[in-house]
Amino acid sequence: MAVPAGQRDGVVGYLVVGAGAAIAALGTLLDVAIRGFTAAAAFEPWWFPVLRSLVWAAGGAAVWWWHWFRDGGRRFQTGLVDVTIIAVGIFVAGITALGGLGVILFVLLRLAFDRSDPTNDLLEPLAPAIAAAVIGALVWRYHRTTSVTRSTRTRRASLLVTSAAALAAAASGVGVVVNALLAAAVSPLAGGATRTLLLGGISSLVVGAPVWWLAWKPRHQPRTAEDIPPGRRVYLVAFFGVSAVVALITLLVIGYRLFEFLLGDVTGGSLLDRVRAPLGLLVAAGLVAGYHFALWRHDRALLAAAAPAHKRLVERVTLVSGYPSGSVGPEALARGIADATGAKVTTWLRADDGGPGLPPSPEPSPGVGDVIRQVTAALEGATTQQILVIAGPGNRLEVMPLVGVGGAAVPGGAAAGRVLRP
Repeated sequence: MAVPAGQRDGVVGYLVVGAGAAIAALGTLLDVAIRGFTAAAAFEPWWFPVLRSLVWAAGGAAVWWWHWFRDGGRRFQTGLVDVTIIAVGIFVAGITALGGLGVILFVLLRLAFDRSDPTNDLLEPLAPAIAAAVIGALVWRYHRTTSVTRSTRTRRASLLVTSAAALAAAASGVGVVVNALLAAAVSPLAGGATRTLLLGGISSLVVGAPVWWLAWKPRHQPRTAEDIPPGRRVYLVAFFGVSAVVALITLLVIGYRLFEFLLGDVTGGSLLDRVRAPLGLLVAAGLVAGYHFALWRHDRALLAAAAPAHKRLVERVTLVSGYPSGSVGPEALARGIADATGAKVTTWLRADDGGPGLPPSPEPSPGVGDVIRQVTAALEGATTQQILVIAGPGNRLEVMPLVGVGGAAVPGGAAAGRVLRP
């Protein structure tokens, strides 16, 4: 049975509802298991929120399964299905899983190195993070496997989206680490807050960097133009553009903070303390923009090296036509030569064409295309910038290079010796 268009469009909604409710149910259950029953709400039993979320999760998952498997939604090879798989099943699910893993690592690092807050408060985000990491990884893994069985474009897009999500996490981690190091340099005594900030940046960097490395494979970049996959240059330009815009905005913020420090009240902290947050973001955005710009230039050099050389030596063609009318007109012939060679064509018509001084040609006149192909073939080996072409009457065709003598251009071979008029 075919799936109606409206139902196909709503499949992603059922998936989001089911996955979100599953995260809420698992997070509440894990929170009770980790922090105990005292952490649950006092207005209702702890299992009420779990039961409500499970009902929503079961309903969303059942409707999604029915449309996706029973009604054959997964068999549709359409752009809408591919976009759904990439945008929701891989990008959103990947962000959810990476965010959950980052929070888990952050809580563990705080338990090991930063116990400035009570243990119960430190453990509060752990259960939702575990639930988000588990459900997000399951959804991501399924759609990642599904994308492998689809078109090559979809498989490549899934890798690029995974790389983009992981790179965003790693870059934000770099910015936070730089911010924390600058904060430690400005205020060495503020160890608690600086340590917490540093652990957060390390968590994001440690989670995002390995996933980006596996998805992007920086050590296996294209070495020839044939190895550059479709969509790669768009990805590079998009990341470079976004990073450049972020860097420009942070520069404006840093400039504003600088003028604020110089013209405002100096008791509000040091200049480095005011600019450390945008400076960390500037460092991260600059690294991302520089890396992707270098890759874009490398790919462009590969494509340019693989492209056929179209070096144009001939700049001007003087056409002397012996075809005043008929199938081979001087205007059509000049326009065709200009389009084929890229040179500027000056057209002259023989004054004695068709007159008593010119004997009629016993051979029929060739077509415009034949004349243009003959002229183009003759110009391939030309070594001068100006060429004289004498075409007609009949199948006569002469191509002579011109060289400058005393400021004038004369034929390099014998002249035709006939009167010409423009």
